[in-house]
Amino acid sequence: MSIIIVTKSFFVFIYLSSASGNDFGASLAFYQNRQVRFFIGAPKQFSLKYPSIRTGAVFDCPLNNSTSQCNQIMDPAKDNVDTIENMLLGSSIATKFGSSAASNKVIACSFLRINEYQAETSYYPNGACNFIKPNGNSKYDQMIEPFKSRSSQTVGKEYHYSHSIFGFSSLFIKENGLLVIGAPGFYTWRGAIVLYTPGSSYSFPLIRHLPLAQASSDSYFGYAIASGRLFQSRHIYIASSAPREGDTGAVYYFRVETLLASEQLTSIYGYQVLRGQEIGEYFGYSILIADINGDLMDDLIVGAPLYSPDISRRGDIGRVYIYQSNDVHFLNPTFLYGDRTPKSRFGSTLAELGDINFDGYKDIVIGAPYEDDDCGSIYIYHGSKVGLSGLYSQKISCSDFPSYNLKGFGFSIAAGVDIDGNKYPDLVIGAPFSDKAIVLRSQPIGALKVSLQPDTVSVDESCRYKQNLPCFNITYCMILRGQYLNGLHTVEVKIDIDTLLGSDGSMSRGQFIVNNEKLKSFRKETLIESDKRFCEKPIQVMIKKDIRDKLTPLEFTLNYQLLNRLPQFCSNCPHLIDTSTISETIPFETGCGDDGVCVSDVTMSLFLTNKTSKLGSLIEGFHSSVYLIIALNNAGENAHAAKITLTVEPPLKTSFESITFYETNDTSLTLNLDVGNPLGPGSKELQILFDLRSSLIEHSKINFFSVFTTKSDYAGGEPIKSSLTIGVERFAHLDIIGHESMPVFFDHPDTRSKHYERFVLIFTIFKTDYSSIRSPVVVFHLPASLPNEPNFIFKPKIESLDSTTITCELSKSGLEQMPVEDSSNGMVMSEALRSSEEISISREKRSINESINLSTDPVTKLDCSTTSCKDIECRLGSFGPGSKSVNIRLIVVVNLQKLQKSFGSHIGVFNYTAEAKTAFLDSMVTGNGKWSQSALSEVQLNQLPYKEAASFWIIAGCSFAGLFLFLLIIIALVKVGFFQRKTRQQTEVLKQRYSMAITPNMLKELEINLNEDDSEEENGDSTEPFPKSRLSFIS
Repeated sequence: MSIIIVTKSFFVFIYLSSASGNDFGASLAFYQNRQVRFFIGAPKQFSLKYPSIRTGAVFDCPLNNSTSQCNQIMDPAKDNVDTIENMLLGSSIATKFGSSAASNKVIACSFLRINEYQAETSYYPNGACNFIKPNGNSKYDQMIEPFKSRSSQTVGKEYHYSHSIFGFSSLFIKENGLLVIGAPGFYTWRGAIVLYTPGSSYSFPLIRHLPLAQASSDSYFGYAIASGRLFQSRHIYIASSAPREGDTGAVYYFRVETLLASEQLTSIYGYQVLRGQEIGEYFGYSILIADINGDLMDDLIVGAPLYSPDISRRGDIGRVYIYQSNDVHFLNPTFLYGDRTPKSRFGSTLAELGDINFDGYKDIVIGAPYEDDDCGSIYIYHGSKVGLSGLYSQKISCSDFPSYNLKGFGFSIAAGVDIDGNKYPDLVIGAPFSDKAIVLRSQPIGALKVSLQPDTVSVDESCRYKQNLPCFNITYCMILRGQYLNGLHTVEVKIDIDTLLGSDGSMSRGQFIVNNEKLKSFRKETLIESDKRFCEKPIQVMIKKDIRDKLTPLEFTLNYQLLNRLPQFCSNCPHLIDTSTISETIPFETGCGDDGVCVSDVTMSLFLTNKTSKLGSLIEGFHSSVYLIIALNNAGENAHAAKITLTVEPPLKTSFESITFYETNDTSLTLNLDVGNPLGPGSKELQILFDLRSSLIEHSKINFFSVFTTKSDYAGGEPIKSSLTIGVERFAHLDIIGHESMPVFFDHPDTRSKHYERFVLIFTIFKTDYSSIRSPVVVFHLPASLPNEPNFIFKPKIESLDSTTITCELSKSGLEQMPVEDSSNGMVMSEALRSSEEISISREKRSINESINLSTDPVTKLDCSTTSCKDIECRLGSFGPGSKSVNIRLIVVVNLQKLQKSFGSHIGVFNYTAEAKTAFLDSMVTGNGKWSQSALSEVQLNQLPYKEAASFWIIAGCSFAGLFLFLLIIIALVKVGFFQRKTRQQTEVLKQRYSMAITPNMLKELEINLNEDDSEEENGDSTEPFPKSRLSFIS
């Protein structure tokens, strides 16, 4: 199986097989360790082990720059034909990868995989998922089947586990490694999601469903799933859709921690729900969570591909709902519609692309796989400060690849990974209706800023070229800017003269003089380096003799392009986003009075505004952007080629259409602005927008320096200068809260096999007000010992639960190093981190505890008032502008032996309470050095009741007595004829049925033995046969 790589700008994966219709490309996933590779699902592919049946398959596709090979992964070893035929292996794939190869995971699901048994003629498509070992020879590993229990397949007349189709959707949560898998067929298609924690080795399922009183059958909860950090608190949420709920569809979202109780099967509480607005639009067919407006709060994006505004003419257009996070809820949705093409099902697929244009906002890609008669398209939308743009920035259709006969292009999308090392995210697009997948590689985005800089034209000046004719110089400058543009780049420039009078130069009033030759146009190729300004040497322009038209200005048109002559795709060659043509109009010098000399009299002033009022100072984080107003007034004659050079310290981000050149470094930004050619008498204002969101950190003021220049004379004899200095203020506040952790249980000292217990404490730091802060500090006070007693805790592990860095001074605590986590050292892990076996033990302990009233046990408080506390100071990374929150987890290990040696083994309950406070040490911010109030995080440590083991002699004596009693009972039954009762009962039945004499021969024929020792004597019956009269009656 191979990958064919074609054309200069994209790759095409083509699975080559004699059998068609394998749906290669129905699911896609990136995987990256030392090498980028793709895992591609083909749910209808033939089995390698059983070539005549379709089981589905997953293909491992490494990638390099020239060619690649897709390899079908061998079927799971334990599968048999009855369980795997048509199971749709590869219908969903999820990957988890990062810096640690050991924690990287790949999972592939087959949601129609049936159980190993069948009931009558009905199979049970419970579904299953297999982990894949992603190495040079990928193979299937551990299988998970949470709905396999035979006793739970049905409840009454309703399906329970039997048709769960587990594996219809799958997701790894990147923040904590949780695996979430959808099972929309659970309990008569009400649906469920299944969670696996990494601490349990993904072997202990947590099945979570909506409360049955609120869940509707056939709603398909778990159809699609997504996760992210929502709202101001930035807690991790899971969103799961039920696209057939209530006729329109619904999406439910809930915090992850509400799902992590120890019960294997339970309802979800505390959820919130969003519902579609149109009947039958399948709201929730696809969902995505991503931050599209840069406010550090993820937003929710929901696809409704069956949306049909006019079902008679425009069915299945599809649309996408955009829900932006606010402080604690979602704003009302906005909508995207693509091209509004009927039957396109726009919104069937959603994926986060990353920041492809490097503007600081995440972009997304949306699939419409049925557009243009199932051909398919994808749409790329850019994020911005206000969310996704209503207009797509790029549309890519299957018709862009006419030689591949694609169908279903956009059915699946994998995005956001750089596959070729150029720092730009790339795409893989599935087209399973044609059994193909397309790789689209992103080129760097470049902005080539080119400017023409001519002199003014005076017909009275002359130059020497064979004859005295008016001449002047013109030059051009250029600078190539963009992210990750490496090496040298070739730019071709072509300049035409006097294009207002015709493009062919036949009516041109001037000519270029190059190497003593007259040229109608100037053309040159130049090598430039990115981010370095290049200026061509002045080019001489000669005005023709005796021109009549001196009112129409000369227009120069410059065309430019980047040249790429490489035969293959160039990953570092930029794609230009701006226009490739500029024009410069140069007037003949006019308006200069009787003396022919223009004297300008210009005044200039600067001020800042937010469009409503002038600003005397700025507040970092509050003012996200400001306008600099440059006010000009010319009280003299025309100022020809008027320009302003503006320097800004520190360098701020800006955009202004009249900028001809800008240069930036670590300390300043320099802009060249065209003011007018000429700038006539009167007033004029320039308004320049500056973005302050990331520019004011570490700066206490902003300086603006402006210089006005012109080719005309100055009334004051020199260029005009003006400056403005604006102070920057900062306001911020830090607070901290603690959370109560789940109780922890440990064994009595006489039965304990492990002497350490681990538990988790959680604190949340909140930053409010507007501004960013540097050097936030948090100090933890941990109960550690009684006075003059050894410490009963070890050095804790302290970590941030998001991307914020944290560094702690643990060496100063005086605590011993935490024991290595190994089965030989007696380590016991808390429930949040335990393996499946330990979770089972914990659940048994918890069930024991249900019969115990812990409030009656002696309780000891472990806090800083009853023990000696150890202080641990930690420094966090800088907090940006706006409201922020950081969750900090402390993993604490307590030495149970030392703890109970200090307090006594009779203590049944310990309430362990840690304290924390926070502040920031940033002298530039109001509130510097002000400590927050202390916050408390508490966990209860519970000792299980002591169960004394019975002595060996008691067990042996009881066993012997029981055996002796059993033998006595057997002997007694033999004596009373218990074991002969069957023979006598059979005889009596025959006597009553036939009422005749029974002879021994007859009994013998009936296999009844009359020679039993006690058969007649014990009952006193006669041994004579029945009366002869009975025999004569028979004859």
